[in-house]
Amino acid sequence: MLARLMSEKAIPSNDILSLLHLGAPLDPDGVRRLARHGCLDIHRVQWLRAYLAADGTRMLGWYQALDAESVRLVLRHQGLTGAVVWPAEVGGDTGDAADEGFIVELTREQFGREAASLVKSKVVAALNAGGQLLGRLFASKDGSRLICFVDGHDESALVSCLRAAEIAPAGIWRCVAFDPRPRKLFESRVAETQNRSEPERRGEERPGMGTANADLIGEGDVFDAVIIGAGISGICALQRFVRMGLRARLYESGSDVGGVWYWNRYPGARVDSETYTYGFSFSEALLREWNWQELFSAQPEILRYLQHVVERFDLRRHMRFGTRVAAASYDEARGHWWIDAGNGERVAARYLIAASGTLTVPQLPDYPGMQEFSGESYHTARWPVEGVELADKRVGVIGTGASGVQVIQTIADRAHRLTVFQRSPTYCIPQRNRPLTDDQREAIRRGWSNIMAACRESYGGFIHVFDPRSGLAVAAEKREATFEELWQRPGFAFWFGNFADLMMDDEVNAYASDFIRRKIRARVHDPDVARKLLPDHPFGTKRVPLEN
Repeated sequence: MLARLMSEKAIPSNDILSLLHLGAPLDPDGVRRLARHGCLDIHRVQWLRAYLAADGTRMLGWYQALDAESVRLVLRHQGLTGAVVWPAEVGGDTGDAADEGFIVELTREQFGREAASLVKSKVVAALNAGGQLLGRLFASKDGSRLICFVDGHDESALVSCLRAAEIAPAGIWRCVAFDPRPRKLFESRVAETQNRSEPERRGEERPGMGTANADLIGEGDVFDAVIIGAGISGICALQRFVRMGLRARLYESGSDVGGVWYWNRYPGARVDSETYTYGFSFSEALLREWNWQELFSAQPEILRYLQHVVERFDLRRHMRFGTRVAAASYDEARGHWWIDAGNGERVAARYLIAASGTLTVPQLPDYPGMQEFSGESYHTARWPVEGVELADKRVGVIGTGASGVQVIQTIADRAHRLTVFQRSPTYCIPQRNRPLTDDQREAIRRGWSNIMAACRESYGGFIHVFDPRSGLAVAAEKREATFEELWQRPGFAFWFGNFADLMMDDEVNAYASDFIRRKIRARVHDPDVARKLLPDHPFGTKRVPLEN
Protein backbone atom coordinates (compact mmCIF):
# COMPACT_ATOMS: atom_id res chain seq x y z
CA MET A 1 0.00 0.00 0.00
CA LEU A 2 2.78 2.42 0.96
CA ALA A 3 4.74 1.83 -2.24
CA ARG A 4 1.59 2.19 -4.31
CA LEU A 5 0.67 5.44 -2.60
CA MET A 6 4.08 7.00 -3.01
CA SER A 7 4.18 6.30 -6.71
CA GLU A 8 0.62 7.42 -7.26
CA LYS A 9 0.29 10.63 -9.23
CA ALA A 10 -2.39 13.20 -8.62
CA ILE A 11 -5.73 11.99 -9.91
CA PRO A 12 -6.60 13.89 -13.11
CA SER A 13 -9.59 16.21 -12.90
CA ASN A 14 -11.98 16.11 -15.86
CA ASP A 15 -14.91 18.38 -16.61
CA ILE A 16 -18.16 16.44 -16.28
CA LEU A 17 -21.70 17.68 -17.02
CA SER A 18 -25.04 16.38 -15.77
CA LEU A 19 -28.47 17.33 -17.04
CA LEU A 20 -31.60 16.21 -15.28
CA HIS A 21 -35.29 16.90 -14.80
CA LEU A 22 -36.17 17.29 -11.13
CA GLY A 23 -39.11 15.37 -9.70
CA ALA A 24 -39.88 18.24 -7.32
CA PRO A 25 -38.88 21.88 -7.93
CA LEU A 26 -35.79 23.12 -6.11
CA ASP A 27 -34.52 26.56 -5.18
CA PRO A 28 -30.81 27.43 -4.79
CA ASP A 29 -30.87 26.67 -1.05
CA GLY A 30 -32.26 23.22 -1.84
CA VAL A 31 -29.44 22.64 -4.31
CA ARG A 32 -26.88 23.65 -1.69
CA ARG A 33 -28.39 21.15 0.71
CA LEU A 34 -27.88 18.49 -1.96
CA ALA A 35 -24.24 19.56 -2.24
CA ARG A 36 -23.80 19.30 1.51
CA HIS A 37 -25.12 15.74 1.65
CA GLY A 38 -23.85 14.38 -1.65
CA CYS A 39 -20.65 12.72 -0.37
CA LEU A 40 -18.66 14.72 -2.93
CA ASP A 41 -15.41 14.44 -0.94
CA ILE A 42 -15.65 10.66 -0.79
CA HIS A 43 -15.95 10.44 -4.57
CA ARG A 44 -13.39 13.23 -5.16
CA VAL A 45 -15.93 15.32 -7.00
CA GLN A 46 -16.00 19.11 -7.08
CA TRP A 47 -19.35 20.67 -7.97
CA LEU A 48 -18.29 23.93 -9.59
CA ARG A 49 -21.53 25.41 -10.90
CA ALA A 50 -25.26 24.78 -10.92
CA TYR A 51 -27.57 26.15 -13.62
CA LEU A 52 -31.08 25.87 -12.18
CA ALA A 53 -34.15 26.51 -14.31
CA ALA A 54 -36.21 29.50 -13.19
CA ASP A 55 -39.11 27.19 -12.37
CA GLY A 56 -36.80 24.82 -10.45
CA THR A 57 -37.64 21.76 -12.54
CA ARG A 58 -34.40 21.32 -14.54
CA MET A 59 -30.75 21.63 -13.65
CA LEU A 60 -27.40 21.51 -15.41
CA GLY A 61 -24.46 20.64 -13.17
CA TRP A 62 -20.81 21.29 -13.94
CA TYR A 63 -18.33 19.13 -12.01
CA GLN A 64 -14.70 18.21 -11.95
CA ALA A 65 -14.09 14.54 -11.23
CA LEU A 66 -12.06 11.50 -12.16
CA ASP A 67 -14.80 10.24 -14.47
CA ALA A 68 -18.53 10.35 -15.18
CA GLU A 69 -19.17 7.35 -12.92
CA SER A 70 -18.02 9.35 -9.88
CA VAL A 71 -20.62 12.02 -10.64
CA ARG A 72 -23.31 9.37 -11.15
CA LEU A 73 -22.55 8.02 -7.67
CA VAL A 74 -22.91 11.52 -6.19
CA LEU A 75 -26.26 11.98 -7.93
CA ARG A 76 -27.37 8.60 -6.69
CA HIS A 77 -26.55 9.52 -3.10
CA GLN A 78 -28.49 12.75 -3.56
CA GLY A 79 -31.53 10.75 -4.66
CA LEU A 80 -31.42 12.22 -8.19
CA THR A 81 -32.26 9.71 -10.90
CA GLY A 82 -32.55 9.88 -14.67
CA ALA A 83 -29.62 12.25 -15.16
CA VAL A 84 -27.62 12.34 -18.38
CA VAL A 85 -23.93 12.52 -17.46
CA TRP A 86 -21.06 13.04 -19.87
CA PRO A 87 -17.43 14.29 -20.07
CA ALA A 88 -17.17 17.73 -21.66
CA GLU A 89 -14.80 20.37 -22.94
CA VAL A 90 -15.44 23.79 -21.42
CA GLY A 91 -15.06 27.18 -23.08
CA GLY A 92 -16.69 30.57 -23.10
CA ASP A 93 -16.06 34.29 -23.12
CA THR A 94 -17.42 35.90 -19.97
CA GLY A 95 -17.37 32.88 -17.69
CA ASP A 96 -19.90 32.98 -14.86
CA ALA A 97 -19.87 36.71 -14.17
CA ALA A 98 -23.67 36.80 -14.57
CA ASP A 99 -26.00 34.92 -12.27
CA GLU A 100 -28.96 34.88 -14.66
CA GLY A 101 -29.25 33.86 -18.27
CA PHE A 102 -30.39 31.08 -20.59
CA ILE A 103 -29.34 27.51 -21.27
CA VAL A 104 -29.31 26.61 -24.98
CA GLU A 105 -29.32 22.86 -25.72
CA LEU A 106 -28.30 21.26 -29.01
CA THR A 107 -28.01 17.52 -29.64
CA ARG A 108 -26.88 15.39 -32.55
CA GLU A 109 -30.37 15.64 -34.06
CA GLN A 110 -29.91 19.38 -34.48
CA PHE A 111 -26.39 18.95 -35.90
CA GLY A 112 -27.68 17.14 -38.98
CA ARG A 113 -24.75 16.12 -41.12
CA GLU A 114 -22.47 18.83 -39.78
CA ALA A 115 -19.56 17.94 -37.50
CA ALA A 116 -19.86 19.01 -33.89
CA SER A 117 -16.87 21.35 -34.21
CA LEU A 118 -18.52 23.18 -37.12
CA VAL A 119 -21.80 23.49 -35.21
CA LYS A 120 -19.92 24.91 -32.23
CA SER A 121 -18.22 27.53 -34.41
CA LYS A 122 -21.54 28.35 -36.04
CA VAL A 123 -23.27 28.88 -32.67
CA VAL A 124 -20.47 31.07 -31.33
CA ALA A 125 -20.48 33.19 -34.50
CA ALA A 126 -24.27 33.56 -34.36
CA LEU A 127 -24.25 34.68 -30.73
CA ASN A 128 -21.46 37.18 -31.37
CA ALA A 129 -23.23 38.56 -34.45
CA GLY A 130 -26.44 38.97 -32.46
CA GLY A 131 -24.75 40.79 -29.61
CA GLN A 132 -25.30 37.92 -27.16
CA LEU A 133 -22.82 37.28 -24.34
CA LEU A 134 -21.65 33.67 -24.28
CA GLY A 135 -20.82 32.83 -20.67
CA ARG A 136 -19.97 29.15 -20.91
CA LEU A 137 -19.92 26.60 -23.70
CA PHE A 138 -19.98 22.89 -22.88
CA ALA A 139 -19.23 20.47 -25.72
CA SER A 140 -19.47 16.74 -25.03
CA LYS A 141 -16.27 14.91 -25.87
CA ASP A 142 -18.11 12.40 -28.02
CA GLY A 143 -19.55 15.21 -30.17
CA SER A 144 -23.19 14.39 -29.37
CA ARG A 145 -24.22 17.43 -27.35
CA LEU A 146 -23.57 21.16 -27.13
CA ILE A 147 -24.84 23.38 -24.30
CA CYS A 148 -24.38 27.12 -23.91
CA PHE A 149 -24.98 29.43 -20.98
CA VAL A 150 -25.86 32.84 -22.43
CA ASP A 151 -25.93 35.91 -20.19
CA GLY A 152 -28.94 38.16 -20.36
CA HIS A 153 -32.70 38.53 -19.87
CA ASP A 154 -34.10 38.88 -23.40
CA GLU A 155 -35.20 35.46 -24.61
CA SER A 156 -36.81 36.75 -27.80
CA ALA A 157 -33.56 38.42 -28.90
CA LEU A 158 -31.69 35.18 -28.26
CA VAL A 159 -34.20 33.14 -30.27
CA SER A 160 -34.08 35.64 -33.16
CA CYS A 161 -30.30 35.54 -33.15
CA LEU A 162 -30.23 31.74 -33.48
CA ARG A 163 -33.06 31.64 -36.04
CA ALA A 164 -31.17 34.12 -38.26
CA ALA A 165 -28.27 31.62 -38.34
CA GLU A 166 -30.70 28.75 -39.07
CA ILE A 167 -30.00 27.13 -35.70
CA ALA A 168 -32.95 25.33 -34.12
CA PRO A 169 -31.95 24.27 -30.57
CA ALA A 170 -33.51 21.34 -28.77
CA GLY A 171 -34.40 23.66 -25.91
CA ILE A 172 -33.92 27.10 -24.41
CA TRP A 173 -34.71 27.76 -20.75
CA ARG A 174 -34.15 30.60 -18.35
CA CYS A 175 -31.89 29.79 -15.39
CA VAL A 176 -29.95 31.12 -12.45
CA ALA A 177 -26.24 30.23 -12.23
CA PHE A 178 -24.52 29.90 -8.87
CA ASP A 179 -21.86 28.11 -6.86
CA PRO A 180 -23.71 25.23 -5.14
CA ARG A 181 -21.07 24.62 -2.49
CA PRO A 182 -22.24 25.74 0.96
CA ARG A 183 -20.35 28.71 2.28
CA LYS A 184 -17.81 27.67 4.87
CA LEU A 185 -18.15 28.88 8.41
CA PHE A 186 -16.04 32.01 9.13
CA GLU A 187 -15.09 32.25 5.44
CA SER A 188 -15.59 36.01 5.31
CA ARG A 189 -13.66 36.52 8.55
CA VAL A 190 -10.73 34.46 7.23
CA ALA A 191 -10.68 36.33 3.93
CA GLU A 192 -10.77 39.64 5.75
CA THR A 193 -7.83 38.59 7.94
CA GLN A 194 -5.78 37.31 5.03
CA ASN A 195 -6.05 40.67 3.29
CA ARG A 196 -4.16 42.33 6.13
CA SER A 197 -0.41 42.26 6.45
CA GLU A 198 1.33 39.88 8.84
CA PRO A 199 2.36 42.68 11.26
CA GLU A 200 -1.26 43.88 11.32
CA ARG A 201 -2.57 40.37 12.05
CA ARG A 202 -0.05 39.67 14.79
CA GLY A 203 -0.18 43.12 16.35
CA GLU A 204 -3.95 43.50 16.45
CA GLU A 205 -5.30 43.60 20.00
CA ARG A 206 -8.70 44.31 21.45
CA PRO A 207 -8.93 46.65 24.41
CA GLY A 208 -7.82 44.77 27.49
CA MET A 209 -5.64 42.25 25.68
CA GLY A 210 -1.87 41.83 25.81
CA THR A 211 0.43 42.43 28.74
CA ALA A 212 0.61 46.14 27.93
CA ASN A 213 -3.11 46.44 28.63
CA ALA A 214 -3.26 44.28 31.78
CA ASP A 215 -4.16 47.35 33.81
CA LEU A 216 -7.43 47.62 31.87
CA ILE A 217 -8.49 44.21 33.18
CA GLY A 218 -7.42 44.76 36.70
CA GLU A 219 -6.75 41.21 37.88
CA GLY A 220 -4.98 38.01 36.89
CA ASP A 221 -2.69 37.19 34.00
CA VAL A 222 -3.53 38.07 30.41
CA PHE A 223 -2.95 35.71 27.49
CA ASP A 224 -3.61 35.68 23.81
CA ALA A 225 -4.94 32.12 24.17
CA VAL A 226 -5.79 29.59 26.86
CA ILE A 227 -5.94 25.91 25.88
CA ILE A 228 -7.73 23.16 27.79
CA GLY A 229 -6.14 19.72 27.45
CA ALA A 230 -2.61 18.46 26.74
CA GLY A 231 -3.55 15.79 24.24
CA ILE A 232 -2.56 15.81 20.59
CA SER A 233 -4.81 18.74 19.64
CA GLY A 234 -3.82 20.80 22.67
CA ILE A 235 -0.10 20.27 22.06
CA CYS A 236 -0.50 21.22 18.40
CA ALA A 237 -2.49 24.37 19.23
CA LEU A 238 0.07 25.46 21.82
CA GLN A 239 2.96 24.91 19.41
CA ARG A 240 1.21 27.04 16.78
CA PHE A 241 0.55 29.90 19.17
CA VAL A 242 4.10 29.87 20.54
CA ARG A 243 5.55 29.78 17.02
CA MET A 244 3.48 32.86 16.14
CA GLY A 245 4.99 34.70 19.10
CA LEU A 246 1.72 34.79 21.04
CA ARG A 247 1.33 34.32 24.78
CA ALA A 248 -0.49 31.12 25.64
CA ARG A 249 -1.18 28.87 28.62
CA LEU A 250 -2.41 25.29 28.67
CA TYR A 251 -4.28 23.63 31.56
CA GLU A 252 -4.30 19.83 31.96
CA SER A 253 -6.01 17.84 34.69
CA GLY A 254 -3.52 14.95 34.41
CA SER A 255 0.03 14.99 35.73
CA ASP A 256 1.62 14.92 32.27
CA VAL A 257 0.91 15.37 28.57
CA GLY A 258 -0.75 12.75 26.39
CA GLY A 259 -4.50 13.20 26.68
CA VAL A 260 -6.13 9.91 25.73
CA TRP A 261 -2.68 8.28 25.69
CA TYR A 262 -2.03 9.45 29.26
CA TRP A 263 -5.31 8.08 30.65
CA ASN A 264 -5.74 4.93 28.54
CA ARG A 265 -2.96 2.60 29.68
CA TYR A 266 -4.92 -0.64 29.60
CA PRO A 267 -3.32 -3.82 28.19
CA GLY A 268 -3.34 -3.73 24.40
CA ALA A 269 -4.05 0.00 23.99
CA ARG A 270 -2.84 0.78 20.48
CA VAL A 271 -3.50 3.34 17.75
CA ASP A 272 -5.79 2.31 14.87
CA SER A 273 -4.24 4.70 12.32
CA GLU A 274 -0.99 3.83 10.59
CA THR A 275 1.36 5.45 13.10
CA TYR A 276 3.27 7.57 10.61
CA THR A 277 0.00 9.32 9.69
CA TYR A 278 -0.88 9.85 13.35
CA GLY A 279 2.07 12.03 14.32
CA PHE A 280 2.39 15.79 13.89
CA SER A 281 3.02 17.24 10.45
CA PHE A 282 4.21 20.73 11.42
CA SER A 283 7.95 19.93 11.57
CA GLU A 284 10.22 18.26 9.03
CA ALA A 285 12.92 18.02 11.70
CA LEU A 286 10.57 16.06 13.97
CA LEU A 287 9.77 13.71 11.10
CA ARG A 288 13.49 13.05 10.52
CA GLU A 289 14.49 12.50 14.13
CA TRP A 290 11.67 10.29 15.45
CA ASN A 291 11.72 6.60 14.51
CA TRP A 292 8.36 4.86 14.88
CA GLN A 293 8.91 1.22 15.81
CA GLU A 294 5.62 -0.32 14.61
CA LEU A 295 3.07 0.22 11.88
CA PHE A 296 0.45 0.64 14.64
CA SER A 297 2.18 1.84 17.79
CA ALA A 298 1.12 0.93 21.31
CA GLN A 299 0.27 3.42 24.04
CA PRO A 300 3.74 3.60 25.64
CA GLU A 301 5.44 4.60 22.39
CA ILE A 302 2.81 7.22 21.53
CA LEU A 303 3.11 8.73 25.02
CA ARG A 304 6.92 8.87 24.67
CA TYR A 305 6.50 10.60 21.30
CA LEU A 306 4.20 13.28 22.74
CA GLN A 307 6.56 13.86 25.68
CA HIS A 308 9.43 14.21 23.20
CA VAL A 309 7.50 16.79 21.16
CA VAL A 310 6.78 18.88 24.24
CA GLU A 311 10.46 18.88 25.23
CA ARG A 312 11.69 19.32 21.65
CA PHE A 313 9.70 22.54 21.18
CA ASP A 314 10.04 23.80 24.78
CA LEU A 315 6.29 23.77 25.43
CA ARG A 316 6.20 22.44 28.98
CA ARG A 317 6.86 25.86 30.52
CA HIS A 318 3.53 27.05 29.12
CA MET A 319 1.60 24.18 30.76
CA ARG A 320 -0.09 23.78 34.14
CA PHE A 321 -0.66 20.15 35.15
CA GLY A 322 -3.02 18.73 37.73
CA THR A 323 -5.31 21.67 37.05
CA ARG A 324 -8.87 21.59 35.77
CA VAL A 325 -10.68 24.56 34.28
CA ALA A 326 -13.57 25.16 36.64
CA ALA A 327 -15.39 27.89 34.71
CA ALA A 328 -15.10 30.16 31.69
CA SER A 329 -17.20 33.18 30.72
CA TYR A 330 -16.99 35.66 27.88
CA ASP A 331 -16.78 39.37 28.63
CA GLU A 332 -18.62 41.08 25.77
CA ALA A 333 -17.58 44.58 26.80
CA ARG A 334 -13.86 43.81 26.91
CA GLY A 335 -13.81 41.15 24.19
CA HIS A 336 -12.05 38.44 26.15
CA TRP A 337 -12.61 35.27 28.16
CA TRP A 338 -12.34 34.94 31.91
CA ILE A 339 -11.01 31.50 32.84
CA ASP A 340 -11.14 30.18 36.41
CA ALA A 341 -8.74 27.30 37.03
CA GLY A 342 -9.17 24.74 39.77
CA ASN A 343 -5.93 25.81 41.43
CA GLY A 344 -7.35 29.25 42.17
CA GLU A 345 -5.88 31.05 39.16
CA ARG A 346 -8.06 33.53 37.26
CA VAL A 347 -6.75 34.56 33.85
CA ALA A 348 -8.02 36.39 30.77
CA ALA A 349 -7.54 35.39 27.14
CA ARG A 350 -8.73 36.57 23.79
CA TYR A 351 -9.08 32.99 22.55
CA LEU A 352 -10.20 29.94 24.50
CA ILE A 353 -9.37 26.60 22.85
CA ALA A 354 -11.20 23.57 24.26
CA ALA A 355 -8.92 20.70 23.20
CA SER A 356 -10.46 18.39 25.78
CA GLY A 357 -11.76 15.82 23.30
CA THR A 358 -15.24 14.43 22.77
CA LEU A 359 -14.99 11.17 24.75
CA THR A 360 -12.98 12.19 27.79
CA VAL A 361 -15.49 11.41 30.56
CA PRO A 362 -15.60 7.65 31.30
CA GLN A 363 -19.00 6.00 31.04
CA LEU A 364 -19.14 3.99 34.24
CA PRO A 365 -21.66 1.16 34.41
CA ASP A 366 -24.40 1.17 37.05
CA TYR A 367 -25.41 -2.46 37.42
CA PRO A 368 -27.39 -3.63 40.45
CA GLY A 369 -25.11 -5.16 43.07
CA MET A 370 -21.92 -3.43 41.96
CA GLN A 371 -21.36 -1.98 45.41
CA GLU A 372 -21.32 -5.48 46.89
CA PHE A 373 -18.62 -6.73 44.51
CA SER A 374 -15.57 -7.52 46.66
CA GLY A 375 -13.01 -8.01 43.90
CA GLU A 376 -10.92 -5.51 41.96
CA SER A 377 -12.59 -3.42 39.23
CA TYR A 378 -11.03 -1.13 36.63
CA HIS A 379 -12.14 1.06 33.75
CA THR A 380 -10.02 1.14 30.58
CA ALA A 381 -10.12 4.95 30.45
CA ARG A 382 -8.69 5.24 33.98
CA TRP A 383 -6.19 2.38 34.11
CA PRO A 384 -3.65 2.58 36.96
CA VAL A 385 -0.24 3.89 35.93
CA GLU A 386 1.48 1.04 37.77
CA GLY A 387 -0.57 -1.54 35.86
CA VAL A 388 -2.68 -4.45 37.12
CA GLU A 389 -1.50 -8.00 37.79
CA LEU A 390 -3.94 -10.37 36.08
CA ALA A 391 -2.03 -13.66 36.20
CA ASP A 392 -3.88 -16.56 37.85
CA LYS A 393 -7.03 -14.48 38.29
CA ARG A 394 -10.56 -14.91 37.06
CA VAL A 395 -11.23 -11.87 34.88
CA GLY A 396 -14.47 -10.60 33.40
CA VAL A 397 -14.49 -8.02 30.60
CA ILE A 398 -17.69 -6.08 29.96
CA GLY A 399 -18.07 -4.82 26.40
CA THR A 400 -16.65 -5.72 23.01
CA GLY A 401 -16.04 -2.29 21.51
CA ALA A 402 -12.59 -1.20 20.35
CA SER A 403 -11.10 -1.02 23.87
CA GLY A 404 -12.76 -4.28 24.91
CA VAL A 405 -11.37 -6.11 21.88
CA GLN A 406 -7.86 -4.80 22.56
CA VAL A 407 -8.01 -5.86 26.21
CA ILE A 408 -9.51 -9.29 25.50
CA GLN A 409 -6.99 -10.33 22.88
CA THR A 410 -4.08 -9.10 25.04
CA ILE A 411 -4.95 -10.69 28.40
CA ALA A 412 -6.53 -13.93 27.15
CA ASP A 413 -3.32 -15.90 27.74
CA ARG A 414 -2.53 -14.19 31.06
CA ALA A 415 -5.69 -14.66 33.08
CA HIS A 416 -6.52 -17.96 34.78
CA ARG A 417 -10.00 -17.68 33.29
CA LEU A 418 -11.47 -14.99 31.03
CA THR A 419 -15.20 -14.36 30.65
CA VAL A 420 -16.48 -11.86 28.11
CA PHE A 421 -19.84 -10.17 28.71
CA GLN A 422 -21.22 -9.06 25.37
CA ARG A 423 -24.45 -7.23 24.66
CA SER A 424 -24.17 -7.52 20.88
CA PRO A 425 -21.41 -8.79 18.59
CA THR A 426 -19.40 -6.44 16.41
CA TYR A 427 -17.46 -6.68 13.18
CA CYS A 428 -13.69 -6.77 13.66
CA ILE A 429 -11.15 -6.51 10.86
CA PRO A 430 -7.47 -7.54 11.03
CA GLN A 431 -4.99 -4.83 12.00
CA ARG A 432 -1.96 -6.66 10.58
CA ASN A 433 0.53 -4.78 12.71
CA ARG A 434 4.26 -5.31 12.11
CA PRO A 435 7.59 -3.76 13.08
CA LEU A 436 8.87 -0.99 10.80
CA THR A 437 12.30 -1.45 9.24
CA ASP A 438 14.84 1.30 8.61
CA ASP A 439 14.13 1.09 4.88
CA GLN A 440 10.40 1.52 5.48
CA ARG A 441 10.98 4.53 7.73
CA GLU A 442 13.16 6.14 5.06
CA ALA A 443 10.51 5.44 2.43
CA ILE A 444 7.94 7.17 4.65
CA ARG A 445 10.16 10.23 4.95
CA ARG A 446 10.75 10.40 1.19
CA GLY A 447 7.05 10.09 0.44
CA TRP A 448 5.84 12.31 3.27
CA SER A 449 4.22 14.98 1.07
CA ASN A 450 2.23 12.34 -0.84
CA ILE A 451 1.17 10.65 2.39
CA MET A 452 -0.12 13.90 3.86
CA ALA A 453 -1.89 14.80 0.61
CA ALA A 454 -3.68 11.43 0.66
CA CYS A 455 -4.75 11.91 4.27
CA ARG A 456 -6.09 15.40 3.55
CA GLU A 457 -8.18 14.10 0.66
CA SER A 458 -9.50 10.99 2.39
CA TYR A 459 -12.57 10.53 4.53
CA GLY A 460 -11.66 11.00 8.18
CA GLY A 461 -7.99 11.79 7.52
CA PHE A 462 -6.94 8.16 7.12
CA ILE A 463 -4.48 7.03 4.48
CA HIS A 464 -7.16 4.84 2.90
CA VAL A 465 -9.21 6.27 0.03
CA PHE A 466 -12.59 4.94 -1.07
CA ASP A 467 -12.69 3.06 -4.37
CA PRO A 468 -14.67 5.40 -6.70
CA ARG A 469 -16.53 2.43 -8.21
CA SER A 470 -19.92 1.22 -7.08
CA GLY A 471 -19.98 -2.25 -5.56
CA LEU A 472 -22.84 -3.03 -7.92
CA ALA A 473 -20.90 -1.97 -11.00
CA VAL A 474 -18.55 -4.96 -10.87
CA ALA A 475 -19.20 -8.67 -11.31
CA ALA A 476 -19.74 -10.79 -8.19
CA GLU A 477 -16.35 -12.52 -8.61
CA LYS A 478 -14.55 -9.18 -8.93
CA ARG A 479 -16.38 -7.80 -5.90
CA GLU A 480 -15.39 -10.84 -3.81
CA ALA A 481 -11.76 -10.53 -4.98
CA THR A 482 -11.75 -6.85 -4.02
CA PHE A 483 -13.06 -7.68 -0.55
CA GLU A 484 -10.34 -10.30 -0.10
CA GLU A 485 -7.59 -7.93 -1.27
CA LEU A 486 -8.80 -5.27 1.19
CA TRP A 487 -9.02 -7.87 3.96
CA GLN A 488 -5.34 -8.69 3.53
CA ARG A 489 -4.28 -5.05 3.83
CA PRO A 490 -3.53 -3.47 7.24
CA GLY A 491 -5.69 -1.04 9.16
CA PHE A 492 -9.01 0.32 8.01
CA ALA A 493 -8.52 -0.56 4.34
CA PHE A 494 -11.63 -2.78 4.34
CA TRP A 495 -13.69 0.07 5.80
CA PHE A 496 -12.35 3.28 4.24
CA GLY A 497 -10.79 1.80 1.10
CA ASN A 498 -13.87 -0.13 0.04
CA PHE A 499 -16.39 0.62 -2.72
CA ALA A 500 -17.66 4.19 -2.69
CA ASP A 501 -21.26 3.18 -1.93
CA LEU A 502 -20.39 0.76 0.90
CA MET A 503 -22.05 3.06 3.43
CA MET A 504 -24.79 4.29 1.08
CA ASP A 505 -26.23 1.19 -0.56
CA ASP A 506 -27.87 -1.56 1.48
CA GLU A 507 -27.07 -4.22 -1.09
CA VAL A 508 -23.36 -3.38 -1.32
CA ASN A 509 -23.10 -3.24 2.47
CA ALA A 510 -24.88 -6.61 2.75
CA TYR A 511 -22.25 -8.19 0.49
CA ALA A 512 -19.45 -6.80 2.68
CA SER A 513 -21.19 -7.81 5.92
CA ASP A 514 -21.72 -11.35 4.66
CA PHE A 515 -18.04 -11.54 3.65
CA ILE A 516 -16.94 -10.82 7.24
CA ARG A 517 -19.51 -13.17 8.75
CA ARG A 518 -18.08 -15.93 6.54
CA LYS A 519 -14.60 -15.06 7.85
CA ILE A 520 -15.88 -15.43 11.43
CA ARG A 521 -17.45 -18.84 10.73
CA ALA A 522 -14.19 -20.03 9.17
CA ARG A 523 -12.18 -19.12 12.30
CA VAL A 524 -14.59 -20.16 15.05
CA HIS A 525 -15.11 -23.90 14.82
CA ASP A 526 -17.81 -24.22 17.49
CA PRO A 527 -21.07 -23.36 15.65
CA ASP A 528 -22.81 -22.17 18.84
CA VAL A 529 -19.96 -19.80 19.71
CA ALA A 530 -19.71 -18.60 16.11
CA ARG A 531 -23.42 -17.81 16.07
CA LYS A 532 -22.98 -15.58 19.15
CA LEU A 533 -20.19 -13.69 17.38
CA LEU A 534 -22.07 -12.95 14.14
CA PRO A 535 -23.20 -9.29 13.96
CA ASP A 536 -26.54 -8.53 12.32
CA HIS A 537 -26.18 -4.77 11.87
CA PRO A 538 -24.79 -3.22 8.64
CA PHE A 539 -20.99 -3.19 8.58
CA GLY A 540 -19.43 0.16 9.48
CA THR A 541 -22.53 1.63 11.16
CA LYS A 542 -20.83 1.02 14.51
CA ARG A 543 -17.19 1.66 15.34
CA VAL A 544 -15.12 -1.13 13.75
CA PRO A 545 -12.37 -2.50 16.05
CA LEU A 546 -9.08 -3.77 14.68
CA GLU A 547 -7.94 -7.18 15.97
CA ASN A 548 -4.72 -9.19 15.94
